[in-house]
Amino acid sequence: MKQGTFTAVLLVGAFVAAVGIYFFLGTMPKESIFHTVYEGGILVPVLLTLVIMLPAYIIERLIALGKAEGKGGMTAFIRDIQQEVEAGRIDSAIEKCDMHKSSLAAVIRAGLEKYKTIEGRKIDPDKKLAEMQKAIEEATSMEMPLLERNLVAIST
Repeated sequence: MKQGTFTAVLLVGAFVAAVGIYFFLGTMPKESIFHTVYEGGILVPVLLTLVIMLPAYIIERLIALGKAEGKGGMTAFIRDIQQEVEAGRIDSAIEKCDMHKSSLAAVIRAGLEKYKTIEGRKIDPDKKLAEMQKAIEEATSMEMPLLERNLVAIST
């Protein structure tokens, strides 16, 4: 779903639900606390809209971050990758990144692939490091939009 589409659909849906709740509260007996909320006026549906939107954004963030977390625990994944790299098994580490399917795994995989391509070349170590850092930064910039989706509406 496009970035603004989720927010627009949520805003309209939440406002319609809030107006419905507002008018439902107006049908309550005048002595009721619910009718007192109705007497709050036109501001009540606006506040109810925000109250309805909050859990929707929380659920959306939990889903998005759950997808970014991948399969399995991060600590065990990092430990496995570290052991594979220390043992010199770069291909195995790349396979573990493919299996984990997390944002972190995608970034590590990009770094490992770049290492694999420049490993045998005879170039300055500083240049090797700069090339690996560039590959990691590019992979990070590809993953960040997935993690930042729908945050604009929350920040405003």
